[in-house]
Amino acid sequence: MLYSRSANDSALAFARATLASLRATGSATEVRLEWVPSYLAKTYTISRSNVENDGYRTVAADVAAPIFIDRRLIANQSYFYRVAPAGMEHAPRQIGITAGLPRNWSEHSYGDAFPPGSTDVASDVFRVQAYGTHPFGHSDELHFVHSTLTGDGILTACFNPLLASQVATVGLMLREEKKVDNPMVALSVSASSGGERR
Repeated sequence: MLYSRSANDSALAFARATLASLRATGSATEVRLEWVPSYLAKTYTISRSNVENDGYRTVAADVAAPIFIDRRLIANQSYFYRVAPAGMEHAPRQIGITAGLPRNWSEHSYGDAFPPGSTDVASDVFRVQAYGTHPFGHSDELHFVHSTLTGDGILTACFNPLLASQVATVGLMLREEKKVDNPMVALSVSASSGGERR
């Protein structure tokens, strides 16, 4: 080793106080924050805002465990959180999350899949956990996140799939109603096949 920092180096102290990760999950009734504890911090301060990078207010202080659950929120509202080790003026970690789904969006599980699917929205990304054996097939068994389309429209999406297995399938679908086996058109994407389904 040719070079090293002294134990009281301010840059090293800041790095040790930085959270390694911050994760948020949301539902209509609560937002749950979890993080990997920093090396130097004993307690944390949680701040929240309705606008990214502005207007943060402290919602909890002296939080000892690396977890915080916020139940003082409005369903379908987007929030931004910062978690900082006590004594730090600015939080190096922040994340956006929606309490439930955004306005005008809903979700529905079809068929006999168990457990039923779930969705939350973090940093404008829909995170869908879904189960089923017949997605986009002749008998519905899938989880569908949807919004109503009236008249003509354009649907644009960017997939960022985390394929849990070689048979996992994601896709886009337009269908008449929320009833099982209603007429639909879909574009499915999987590790084994892809294409249009009608």
